[in-house]
Amino acid sequence: MSSLYLQPLVVDLGRSSLQSGLAGSPSPQTSPSLVGTLKHPRVMAGGNIPTDETIGNWHTGKTVGSHPGAFVLEKAVDIGGKVDVEKYAALLQHTHQLNSCTIGSHPVMLTENTTAANLMRTRTELSQILFEEYQVPALFFSSTAVLSLYSAGVTTGSVITLGDSLMECCNVYQGLGLPHSTSGNSVAGGRVTGEMLKTIKSETGLSLTTSAEYEIAQKWKEDCCSLSASGAKEYKLPDGTAVSLNKASLSQPLECLFDPMLLGLEEQGCHKVVKEAIQKCDIDIREEMWGNLYLMGGTGGAGGVGERILKELRALSSPHTRIRITKPNARVDGVWVGGSILASLSAFKGMWVDREEWTEKGEESVRRRMLI
Repeated sequence: MSSLYLQPLVVDLGRSSLQSGLAGSPSPQTSPSLVGTLKHPRVMAGGNIPTDETIGNWHTGKTVGSHPGAFVLEKAVDIGGKVDVEKYAALLQHTHQLNSCTIGSHPVMLTENTTAANLMRTRTELSQILFEEYQVPALFFSSTAVLSLYSAGVTTGSVITLGDSLMECCNVYQGLGLPHSTSGNSVAGGRVTGEMLKTIKSETGLSLTTSAEYEIAQKWKEDCCSLSASGAKEYKLPDGTAVSLNKASLSQPLECLFDPMLLGLEEQGCHKVVKEAIQKCDIDIREEMWGNLYLMGGTGGAGGVGERILKELRALSSPHTRIRITKPNARVDGVWVGGSILASLSAFKGMWVDREEWTEKGEESVRRRMLI
């Protein structure tokens, strides 16, 4: 059997997590999208830090997730969506190990945010590594927004992505991509974590400064931050210390999503980004887009965020505009689910860029093949 027709490997890289799996699998494998270098020298044999998840000089996967304090941790995706290709390539090797795949045997589908920084450069550099170094048989880059709609089972919608690296709004109408209408900004979960660090320091006196402590603040944010908090909430630190933050402190970090000037950033709030994206659509389809908003991403799932976006959009719109926001059940892994669905379709086989086409046309081949 041609390797082109083996099950494709679908990989969705976010700033906080990496989801991967063979198309058609019930659910993805999830691991931290981090690479780590040991912070201290090894002075004894043994220990519980394995070496089987080491790619070059970097440790990956659950090793860095289980022993964060032992490493200097680095993310493969920066705020704004800029990808460190070298780190991503190491994580791609890890995903093959995680899914028991031989590198070079399976087609690979990678997801990308349409508004990410250096998008085409990243696509070209990853293609070069995957085709020329890893010898994958075929490759495809797909928009996270399109895959989100596949997972939701619809062909029309305005996808609001509030992840960790960026916020964007992309429109699809009857299966047609509308790239001219896409808008976004860099104010998303990573910025909220930065605000959470400030809140923790001012309210508790704790100064979380190392890369491992940043991950503690991120987990604290994910577990506790909410615009609809009913009161103070206690969080237990890894050393067993219990720390409580009041209602105002739990909601304040999320306010930057709606007012980036709180961070000194001259960017629009997420609700204004959504309105701008829909206003870029043809006037005869705007009503349908307003009624089919889909909120995706981990930050979008924070308590009260969806309700606040709806409230702000209603304040910006005509009272006759019908606005509906849907939060799909597969909000966090919906992109991977959509990729799994798409890559499993027999009709999709003609969309892959194979190694022969890459050898013949180079970066032109991956610039032309995109879904939005």
